[in-house]
Amino acid sequence: MITAPQLFAGIFEPNGDHNCFYCGGQCNTDYTVKKYVKDTFTNRDIVRQPASEYICSGCVCTLNERANINLANEEIRESQKTRLYSWVFTKSGRVAYTKAHLKLLTNIIINPPEPPFGIVLAVTGQKQLLFRSVLAWNRDRFPVMLEEEIITVSPAELLIKIQLASIVIAAIGKPSLGEMSSNHAIKYYDYYGNLDSFELWKKNMHSPISRLALFLSPSQKECANEHPRTNNVKPGRVQAQTSLFD
Repeated sequence: MITAPQLFAGIFEPNGDHNCFYCGGQCNTDYTVKKYVKDTFTNRDIVRQPASEYICSGCVCTLNERANINLANEEIRESQKTRLYSWVFTKSGRVAYTKAHLKLLTNIIINPPEPPFGIVLAVTGQKQLLFRSVLAWNRDRFPVMLEEEIITVSPAELLIKIQLASIVIAAIGKPSLGEMSSNHAIKYYDYYGNLDSFELWKKNMHSPISRLALFLSPSQKECANEHPRTNNVKPGRVQAQTSLFD
């Protein structure tokens, strides 16, 4: 069976008598650990075949630091590090995304392609993620890699979480959704005149699917256009229920 890096590289029928050091996929002796793994490599605890002396051509492709990158908007960037981008890859090819393409990424995850496919979302651009990613083999529940975390996604559940996040973001801003303090409760109440969605988000804000929803969510400006202010009460007058967030 092919691995995620092999699909990324367009390899559908890997061959060879060995297993890849990084992804564990079938490989030959063309690429050696001695040549492609630096002594300073610190993730030996997460590779699939740490005793192997060989690397598959798929993983060599994912580690490329001088790649020509085909972006979702058809822009081509030359001599780039693959780790700087988010990726969606299928048997039809691979496409790179930046944070400017969150709407496109969201649409793909909500309406995933035909399996097998892989989705890897880079947050920092500092980590090599593709070699540790996994493939999706169905469209109902499938893995999405968000930085170093593999999250099992149900599109329907994710859509609900994104919609909830956008309501809260409109009032308090996207960066605040990982904190949810009493000050944020006050801002939210000033905006809507209630704490309904604030409470719902706070209850499960640290779940994996919520972290993914937050990453994919639009900016505060976009969310505010969709969810305008509805409270006409003078700002700062908050009901006693906000004490729950002290």
